[in-house]
Amino acid sequence: MNSGEKESKYIKYLPSIYQRDKNDPSSAFLGNFLKAFEKVLSGIEDGVSIDGKPVKGIEEILDNIHNYFDPHETPADFLNWLAGWVALILKEGETWSEEKKRELISRIVPLYQRRGTREGLEEYLKIYVGEGVSVFDDLGPLRVGVSSRVGVDTVIGGLPPYFFIVEVTFPSPNPRLIGEKKKAIKEIIDIEKPAHTFYRININITTFRVGYSRVELDSLLW
Repeated sequence: MNSGEKESKYIKYLPSIYQRDKNDPSSAFLGNFLKAFEKVLSGIEDGVSIDGKPVKGIEEILDNIHNYFDPHETPADFLNWLAGWVALILKEGETWSEEKKRELISRIVPLYQRRGTREGLEEYLKIYVGEGVSVFDDLGPLRVGVSSRVGVDTVIGGLPPYFFIVEVTFPSPNPRLIGEKKKAIKEIIDIEKPAHTFYRININITTFRVGYSRVELDSLLW
């Protein structure tokens, strides 16, 4: 172990018998030996790192221990442990970004209060998908060409009992990405919905709409 200091600062806390002339070989050995303890306990700026991150001493870790319990500040490799505190198993995969995981952990406890409700399911899905999610358990009046397609998604007299529709809008037509996200959405719904209910997922793809779409942000040209 090497650092800018020739010997550990801890040696000054030892009895005077150990604080001999620095040129004394035994004193030099002790000063270097104590560096290992100083590195672990207090930390030493010696350039040592693990996976590109500097190794912190226990004292520095304890000074920032509160960050480990904040979903937005905790290290990425600590997220699964923190999720376990709120009875949550984080999903893995390309579509579950670190940002989404942090957001879900920070909001899951209030969501538990609305578990099994339309509003609760919609908010949960919005954390994963974004704002392009709507959950309907009552379609309201039939509007041909606006929100209803005759013979496709219309039911005279409203939706069947215990049935709901989840509409999801994606800005990208990538089939692989849509397939992965639809699978994750289905897993979320199956866990969060009341057991006696059933549903259908409608997938919509955003195309260019004059007055609504932003070039290079949420528009597609065919």
